[in-house]
Amino acid sequence: MKKLIIGTLLSISCVTLLQAEVKYEIMPVVGYNSFDGGSSMSDDILYGVRGTLHMNSLYGYRLGYLRADDIKYSPTVGGKKRTNMQRITADLLVNGEEEYSVIPYFLLGGGYEMLSAQTSKDVSQGFFNGGIGFKYLVSSAVNATLEAKALKKLDTSDLDYMFTFGFGYTFGQRGYEAEIKEPNIFEKELQSLNNNNDLQSSDSDIETIAQIENESVDIASSESKEVLASESKETLAFESKETLAFESKEVPTFEESFKRVGQEETEGYYVQMIALFNEKSDENIVLNSLQSKGYTGVQKDISIGSKDATIVLVGPFESTQSAHKELKNLQKIKDDAFITKL
Repeated sequence: MKKLIIGTLLSISCVTLLQAEVKYEIMPVVGYNSFDGGSSMSDDILYGVRGTLHMNSLYGYRLGYLRADDIKYSPTVGGKKRTNMQRITADLLVNGEEEYSVIPYFLLGGGYEMLSAQTSKDVSQGFFNGGIGFKYLVSSAVNATLEAKALKKLDTSDLDYMFTFGFGYTFGQRGYEAEIKEPNIFEKELQSLNNNNDLQSSDSDIETIAQIENESVDIASSESKEVLASESKETLAFESKETLAFESKEVPTFEESFKRVGQEETEGYYVQMIALFNEKSDENIVLNSLQSKGYTGVQKDISIGSKDATIVLVGPFESTQSAHKELKNLQKIKDDAFITKL
């Protein structure tokens, strides 16, 4: 009956993870359990598997199954010398800031411990647990995790300590470094932008922009005439050239920072920010943010069927790991930014 319950819970958790529209992770683990001094069981090795549902980069939920076989009773209790132990756990994980591909995290939760042979000192019972762990990002999908936690048992009030190590594999829409996608993913974004009429700039908007530009030119011309009245033409020309050169170095235009290039000039890993369709998408906030924060990259022209588009890419980066380190900052500007390889 116990095995049936365990199998049912694990099956439900696996189905939930596979259907989730977020990131999920499967991790086989091994570890060591140190029993409380009030227990008659000897310290032993654990092994099992964990499944984690990452709701976002900050927190997630985890279900785990661990067991230890042939644990010795020391001294022998009631003629029983060995027992098998199984633990089912459910934890809330809270992640810290990533640094040097290492992510610290905290966990808090509980579970149930089942023993095949029970005694007056050791019985099947529930427990609370809490601890800390460190996750090292080996690649975009694989990580190595080292974890330590304490378990407070409800019936016997024993306090156990458990240490585990495991390798996790990440699935789902977003990994720690984001899934690397090919250019055909723009078909989905094309459909989304076409359905959103708010992103289309009208002819009146273009006329308004042109009018503002003309007014700016008139103001600049009048100011130039006043300055020319007080200074010589040669001095003004020299200072204007020096000022323009200085300003262009300090604040490069978006076109200078993100030049249009061809396929042969864009090889490497990039973070795609937006796709501009027919040069009419109203994405000034994103473009201005990239320029103000000093990001550089490329603009690449592509065609999808009868539609022409320009994608804006930040990069290039040497590897997916270096791209991922900057991805979190770029997602603050555009939350659906992702890593791609050209």
